[in-house]
Amino acid sequence: MASGDGCCVVSNDQMRDHSFGMLRPRSFSRWRDRHVVRFCFREWQQEPTLEFPRIFSSIMQFEPASSTWHIPSHESSRWLWAQHGAA
Repeated sequence: MASGDGCCVVSNDQMRDHSFGMLRPRSFSRWRDRHVVRFCFREWQQEPTLEFPRIFSSIMQFEPASSTWHIPSHESSRWLWAQHGAA
């Protein structure tokens, strides 16, 4: 076992019991989303298929400098971009 920068955990556990017991569950959820590699076995495969975390966060984000919202869609590569117009 090794740890350090770029280290990931291979698990299919949602870790809900860890999250519920924490003072800052949002921080733990962010860590989990960035460091947990999921796995599954497809039909007739002897090796697992690994699903690595996304490179970017898939939560709604606000950019204050331009008053812009970036909202993820159900499709992993598409985002809705919304900006407050001048009154």
